[in-house]
Amino acid sequence: MNGTWKTGSYYGSMKDGFTGIAPFGPKVSAKTKVAIAAKKKAIIAGTFYEFQGPIYDQAGKLRVPKGKKMTLGQILSVDCLVKGVEGSPKG
Repeated sequence: MNGTWKTGSYYGSMKDGFTGIAPFGPKVSAKTKVAIAAKKKAIIAGTFYEFQGPIYDQAGKLRVPKGKKMTLGQILSVDCLVKGVEGSPKG
């Protein structure tokens, strides 16, 4: 209202609390919860990057080569589901 607002884009993370993990269902084992908590801690610490290859799509096609990190632009334009995910990216 005072003329100081500027447009921009913000992509948050687990580290800043912008995103998180949904509560676990009743069938998630204690061992799995521990593994997920460890991976979440590594993501927050910056020692693990979840969008790094190798990443394969549902059909088994390599989408991100081993060691390559996806850019924000690539992440925001993903048009497939990854290997192991059931469903369709088309809805």
